[in-house]
Amino acid sequence: MKLGYRFKTFLQFLAFAFSPITTLIICVLSAFFFAGLFAVAMEKDWIHVNTALYNIFFSLTTGIVGSFLVAFIIELSANYKNNMLAWHELQEYFSAIEEYELSKQVLMEHTPDQRAVKMAREDFVYFGGMAENDEDNRPKDIIQATWQMLPKVMPVLKRTIEDKKAFLNDAEIDELKNIMFYYKVIREAIHARLRKSPVLYNVLNHPDEEFLKGKYPSNILSDIPDWLRRNLAEIEEKRAMDRLVDSILSDSFLLEQYMKDYDISLQALIDYPKTHGEDHENVNAEEINDEENAFSEPEDEEAFRAFHDEMNRKLEDKARQVISGIISKYCNNIAESIDILEKYILKKPYFGFMLALEKELCNLNLLEDPISMQSYDTEIKRLKLCQNKYRKK
Repeated sequence: MKLGYRFKTFLQFLAFAFSPITTLIICVLSAFFFAGLFAVAMEKDWIHVNTALYNIFFSLTTGIVGSFLVAFIIELSANYKNNMLAWHELQEYFSAIEEYELSKQVLMEHTPDQRAVKMAREDFVYFGGMAENDEDNRPKDIIQATWQMLPKVMPVLKRTIEDKKAFLNDAEIDELKNIMFYYKVIREAIHARLRKSPVLYNVLNHPDEEFLKGKYPSNILSDIPDWLRRNLAEIEEKRAMDRLVDSILSDSFLLEQYMKDYDISLQALIDYPKTHGEDHENVNAEEINDEENAFSEPEDEEAFRAFHDEMNRKLEDKARQVISGIISKYCNNIAESIDILEKYILKKPYFGFMLALEKELCNLNLLEDPISMQSYDTEIKRLKLCQNKYRKK
C-alpha cells in the first residue's frame, strides 16, 4: 500500500511536466511528422545517397529533430516548474477544500463509523430498546452542511481568486467566480436581514456624529454645515453595518444565532418555488389601508419608532420563507461548484489522494469495514448499558 502510494504520487508529480495536455499532443504529432521525414530521407529509391539533394534533406531533418528535442525538454521543464510552484502556492486552497469535504461527510453522517452507530441504534430500537430523542444532532443535508462551513471555506476561496489566480486553470477560475457571485447574493440576504432591524432606524434618523471627532479635527467639524456632518456620520455608520455583516458571516456561531429563525435546508429549497412571489399576492387591501393610516398618525418619535419596528417585523415574517429559499438555493449552488473544483484537485499529488480516500470511505459497505463493525458493537453495548441503568432507576 505504501509503495503503491509512493509510485502513484511519483507518476502524478511526473505528470506535471505534461500539463496542460496540449503540450503532449503537439509533441506526439510532431514526433510522427519527424518520423515521416526521417523515413523519406532513408528511402534510397526516391533520393540517391551522397547526392546534394540527399545531404540537404537529411541535414534539414536532423536539424529540425534536434531543435524539437531541445524545445520539448525546455517546455516540459517549464511546465513542471510552474505546476510545482502552483502546487506549493495553493496548499491553503487544497487544504480548505479537503477540510470542507471531510466536515461535510461528518455533518451528513456519511462516514463508516457514523453509519455503524446509526445502524446499531436502529437495531437496538427494533429489538425493544428505547429510542434517543436528540434533535440537535440529527444528520445535516448538503445545504445545511455547506451553510455551516461557509465561514471557514469562503475566506480561503476569496483569497485564492484574488491572489492565486495565476496558478489556476480557466475552469477553476470560472467556478470560483461563480462561487463569489453566489456568496455575494447570500451576503445581500444577510444585509437585508440587518436592514429590517432597529439598527437601520438609528443610522438613518440618529447617526452617531460623536464618532466623527476621531476622524476630523474639531475646528473642521464646528465649521461644516449640520447637513454635511449628519451625512458623513450616516456614511460611516453604513460602512459599520457592512463590517457587521462581514463579522457575522465570518463566525459560525454568530451566523447560526443571527439566522436561527430561518430554515436554510434542502426542504427550504424545495418549498422555495411555492413561496416565491406570494408576499405580493396575499396582501390584504384593508391591512394596507390600516397601515397607511397608522403611518400618518404617530404623535411623537417614540410612537413612530415603535410603528417602524413593527412594520419591519411584519415584513421580515412575510419574507422569511423567501429569504430562506434564496439562501438555500445559492448554498446548493456553492456546494455544486465546490464538487467541480474537487475534480481538479483529485489530479493533484497528496491532496488528490487524501480527497479520493475520503470519498471512497463514504462509499464503503458497512459489512466490509471492520472499523465500522467495531463501532457497531461498541454502540450496541453502550445503548444496552444505558437502558439497564434507566430500568434500575
